[in-house]
Amino acid sequence: MTGSLVLKKYYESQGAREPLFGVTTGDLKPIAKRIKKNQQLVEELYATGNYDAMYLAGMLADPKKMTPVDFDYWIDKAYYHMISDFIVDVTLAETDFAQEVADKFIASGDELIMSAGWSCYEWLIGSYDYLMISNCFACRIASKALFTSNFL
Repeated sequence: MTGSLVLKKYYESQGAREPLFGVTTGDLKPIAKRIKKNQQLVEELYATGNYDAMYLAGMLADPKKMTPVDFDYWIDKAYYHMISDFIVDVTLAETDFAQEVADKFIASGDELIMSAGWSCYEWLIGSYDYLMISNCFACRIASKALFTSNFL
């Protein structure tokens, strides 16, 4: 499978950097479906720093086998909003410790990391029963800045 030069240039214009091939998520989905969950491969793919491989890693990740330390590593390596806001946050939202880590991300002061924390809460609200979110959720939202300059 090869990437698209046009898509690669688009990703780069949005903040992605080499190494990347420009593979569409539509092309990654059948690969992920064939491989299924494979945490060892996930770790190897994510560690490459290749945007396409990192995205595929998120599709293959088994959140039940990940720890808060794994997410610290992931967010430290996430240099592009498509990784932080569509891979790190979505995978984190499927864990039992999502709120704890999302709060840490939000408190970081770094826009990309903060955005991942807020995006995780967005996934929690949209994907799960509201009762699964702690009673203090409203307090958290009320005490935080709701937007970062990346999205204004």
